[in-house]
Amino acid sequence: WYENPNYDEAWAKLTQSALGDWRKWLREYGHSFEGAEGQPVFSAEEFDRKLHLQALTPIKYLTICRCWDFGYRMPALVWFQYEEEKDRVHVLAELTGLERIALPEFARKAIEKQTKWWGVGWEYEDYGDPAGNATSDQTDISDVELLKNEFGIEVESSNTRIEHGILSIRVLLAMREDGFPGIVFDHKRCEILTGGMSGGLVLQEGKDVHQKDGYYEHVFDALRYGIVNKRPFSGLGYVGGGFTHGLRVRPMARGMLAPKRKTPERKWPV
Repeated sequence: WYENPNYDEAWAKLTQSALGDWRKWLREYGHSFEGAEGQPVFSAEEFDRKLHLQALTPIKYLTICRCWDFGYRMPALVWFQYEEEKDRVHVLAELTGLERIALPEFARKAIEKQTKWWGVGWEYEDYGDPAGNATSDQTDISDVELLKNEFGIEVESSNTRIEHGILSIRVLLAMREDGFPGIVFDHKRCEILTGGMSGGLVLQEGKDVHQKDGYYEHVFDALRYGIVNKRPFSGLGYVGGGFTHGLRVRPMARGMLAPKRKTPERKWPV
């Protein structure tokens, strides 16, 4: 609608009010994936672009985690760093093969991207989908073996429930006592991820897992694989609808949870 000179902000507000559902309005007039039909995985109270999007640069003393989703000719990769002492995730970038791309070509593209963005000399750890260990009918080796043989990339994985990964991200979204949430995303390099977090990623009807939409799911799954491996569920307690990573939690506004941990304040970007 914003490209049509006959429509303005007043028209947009009027039609939104008439439809009564902003998500339906996005589908009808905005041609936006964020208007996907269904209940969003994360509510507007949990994910706030003003809080969760930051200008991020890698922290020099931290390893960069690469998180792989081995979709059939539609792989996805997410880069993040994890501050263990603060239990905070910095999501640096995403890359997806929506144009249908073979894994070797995608891996070369990913390496080129990370070198362009951050240079060389970084230490990387790799996590991914457990299904990547299955042997392919076409290549007679698994995706994990392919990455190791051709690029020296060794991908770790573990079998966890989808619900566990969603709950872990939900807890990380909460505000902490230092005034920042437990997970932040780069404001320029995580467009699909943050679109999904803003309402594009929706739940399967009657279930606590997200829909396989062919768009948001791949980068979200990649992030989920990385978090459940780097931030494992050892000693978890189930408190108020979220896993707590073995930490005590305190109630937050709108029912959100946050680890009870003292951390010094600092300004963004890091």
